[in-house]
Amino acid sequence: MKTKSIITIAITTMFFLNSCNSSSNTEENVETSEKSENVESSITNTSLETPVSKEIECFGDVTVPQNSIFEYYSKSNGYVSDLNLMVGDKVKSNEFLIQIESPEFAIFQQKLQEAKTNYEWILKTKDRNEKLFATQSISQKEYEESIKEYDMALSKLSNEEQYISEMGFQPKDFINSISTKLKLKSKNKGTVTEINIKNGSKVTPDSHLFTIIDDASKIIEINIPASNFESIDENSEFYFLQNKDTVWLNLINKSNFIDMNNNVKIFAKPNSDENQLLIGQKLLIKIRPSKK
Repeated sequence: MKTKSIITIAITTMFFLNSCNSSSNTEENVETSEKSENVESSITNTSLETPVSKEIECFGDVTVPQNSIFEYYSKSNGYVSDLNLMVGDKVKSNEFLIQIESPEFAIFQQKLQEAKTNYEWILKTKDRNEKLFATQSISQKEYEESIKEYDMALSKLSNEEQYISEMGFQPKDFINSISTKLKLKSKNKGTVTEINIKNGSKVTPDSHLFTIIDDASKIIEINIPASNFESIDENSEFYFLQNKDTVWLNLINKSNFIDMNNNVKIFAKPNSDENQLLIGQKLLIKIRPSKK
């Protein structure tokens, strides 16, 4: 009887211990599950609240629009007698650039003066005939002939003036004098980027003398992967490093054309220090896409 009682107590004790272990494991599993869910929730929230925007790195070339490139030509036969320009020189608008000795240029001036003299004489004749026709002192045919002569004289003078103007001169400067010295002045301010002649060089009307580029029109042509095109707009940030300084850019245009390398061109303009850039210079541009 005593042995039976001891066995009962032992069985009861084992059952109690197993029950406690099961309860403890269950609580630990619940706690671990809750911690795991909290960690996953925290990671998810963090990824949603702090998105990462990668910088795009690409190359850009310093260039200028075609209408900011000014090519200078001789416009007359002769030879260079005064040239003091060097590549890299800064010039102002209407600044003296070069002198060409040209007997042919003197002929153009003579033709201009002859056209001017003829026009003035025919103008007086036309005015006189208008008065005579008003009093019926001349026939309508004579009056019409004087009008026709006037129109021809005006056209001749206009053509000669236009030719002188296309050479870069003011026709009024050669009405009362003739000179064999053709002095060219700059039509714009900018930087001399090319010189093809020197003192003593023989030139013809189609001789390319030099090139001047307007500094203020410099832009940077940037090639970006087409896959990044939609992420770049006026709110994106563009910059490059120059002498340890950061130079910021402003977006001015985007091309929709995709080239054979799957790139798209965008155009930006420096908002400072643009005169330190050289035409043809290659830059490493960094772009921070806008957060949409």
